[in-house]
Amino acid sequence: MIRKILIMSLIMLIINCQPENEEIDNVLVNFSINIQLPFYNSLSTVGNAIQISASESLGINGYCCGVKGIIIYHHPSGEYMAYERNCTFQPNNSCSQVNLEEDMLFAVDSCCGSKFLLLDGSVYEGPANIPLKRYRNLNDKFSNFNARTRKA
Repeated sequence: MIRKILIMSLIMLIINCQPENEEIDNVLVNFSINIQLPFYNSLSTVGNAIQISASESLGINGYCCGVKGIIIYHHPSGEYMAYERNCTFQPNNSCSQVNLEEDMLFAVDSCCGSKFLLLDGSVYEGPANIPLKRYRNLNDKFSNFNARTRKA
């Protein structure tokens, strides 16, 4: 009897233990936007952000906007941050996508409730415990924002 209980407990433990913070797929990201264009002009203001869906055709040779899209945030330092919109908590769930809050300080996943601070991508509220994936980016002297996949 005890053996059956132990076996059943072990089975339940295995079934219920799925990884919460799986790896987000590594995809090639390669796009540029001109922040002087009207659609992106809000990025010229510090603290503003925009979200781009993964299906937008901004990319070079079809490599654009991450797994589930990208958030571009104008940091108070003047730097622009590019974050993956795929939540880091169970990222393989179809609903696992962060969206900008109206105040543009946070991105929230409505599926699991995780909340991320846009200043650095860190987790503000769980259940996620890994920050948002950040893409390498640069700005040139012509007001172009360029995002690339980070090199290891």
